[in-house]
Amino acid sequence: MKTGKRLFDRLELSRTIVWSIATRCWQLVGGMVSFVLVADRLSAREQGYYVTFWSLVALQSMIDLGLSIVVTNFSSHEWAFLHLDSSGAIAGDSQSRSRLVSLGRMSGLWFLIGAILFVMIGGLAGGFLFASKGDSDILWQWPWLATILASGVSLWCLPFFSLLEGCGQMEAVYRFRMFQAINTNFCVWAVLLAGGGLWAAAASATFRCLSDLLFIVVKYRVFFRPFLSVPEGAVLSWRSDIWPVQWRLAAGGLLSYFSYFLFTPVLFYFHSEKLAGQMGMTRQLLVTLQSAAQSWVQTRVPEFSRLIAKREFFALDQIFYRILSISTVFLVIGGVLFLVGVVGLQELAPKFADRLLPVTPTLILLLGMILFQLPFGQTLYLRAHRKEPVFLETLASNTAIAAGVWFAGRAWEANGAAAGYLLAVLLVTVPGIHMAWIRFRRQAHSAG
Repeated sequence: MKTGKRLFDRLELSRTIVWSIATRCWQLVGGMVSFVLVADRLSAREQGYYVTFWSLVALQSMIDLGLSIVVTNFSSHEWAFLHLDSSGAIAGDSQSRSRLVSLGRMSGLWFLIGAILFVMIGGLAGGFLFASKGDSDILWQWPWLATILASGVSLWCLPFFSLLEGCGQMEAVYRFRMFQAINTNFCVWAVLLAGGGLWAAAASATFRCLSDLLFIVVKYRVFFRPFLSVPEGAVLSWRSDIWPVQWRLAAGGLLSYFSYFLFTPVLFYFHSEKLAGQMGMTRQLLVTLQSAAQSWVQTRVPEFSRLIAKREFFALDQIFYRILSISTVFLVIGGVLFLVGVVGLQELAPKFADRLLPVTPTLILLLGMILFQLPFGQTLYLRAHRKEPVFLETLASNTAIAAGVWFAGRAWEANGAAAGYLLAVLLVTVPGIHMAWIRFRRQAHSAG
């Protein structure tokens, strides 16, 4: 027991991180099972539609416009003076409570409007892209409509989960995400085995949105009850408090979709459904691995914010350096194992290997993701200060990645898209974010 505890401490494994990593590991395992079923039950062209569905659902990042990050950071600062009582209600400083409620009401309204726009814009974008293939025999229309509608409901729920994470409920949220991921996978597998084809995507989105609603309305009904009424004390102003931070995230968010989710639509439109399916499935598995590695940093953001609010910068830096090192090593080891698995599939199961990218573009993608670990962690560190000091750097990074994927992917298919991503991260993202991190940290902490 003591040995296990020491190992957990050395690896900075809190219960929240364990749940987060367990979720990502399950998603990786579940993704592999889904990959096998998709390869067995869908044609190569249908797989292209299936993964492109999810690339278009990622348009949510353009509607979010960075507000979910702002909600987590601002609520963390207020939660430093609040707590949950025995009934699950918010207790503590009345003014902090009032500001928290005002934050939740503002973000809920924003995402309600955003969810409606997402369904309209995303639905039309998908219709245009899929119709560009002409008289396809793939029946995508109704599954796509169901997927985009259900995803819109989940988008509206997003700020409430960000609020819970900022208010010290990350363990509960990540535990919920673990069981949600398991049950969602079983829904997808059942539909695929039943011959439902692209309806598997709709089943996944529908189960997710219904479980999101139940978690918020049932489990945390007492917590969210005050948010139904107008706060009577101090409030946060969207114009003076939120927007000065959010607009920078918003500008970056508009380009974030094009920089991180453009791979599959570019290959779908300019080349073929099959190639898009290979890219989408490979990136889905790699991004799940990357997300597991990033959990070490992401789950500690509320802690960063509380340490910053108390001006405990030495403790902040100690934690940050340790967890960033651990997360990077995890990603490197996992990436090597993934490459070994791709090679093994090519030798032992060429039918399934044909549904993934070859080794060369996979390796290039992985190298870009490993390099991205440093600026990802540094960006979260900086944003925990309730500021956005990497606005121009993020804008330049997203633009460079989007341009690299678009032009190189159009010209040289998967190898080009992967190389365009790697070069943009190496030449623009890493140096730009690192220099901004050094500059801001020196100024902000010396002033404290």
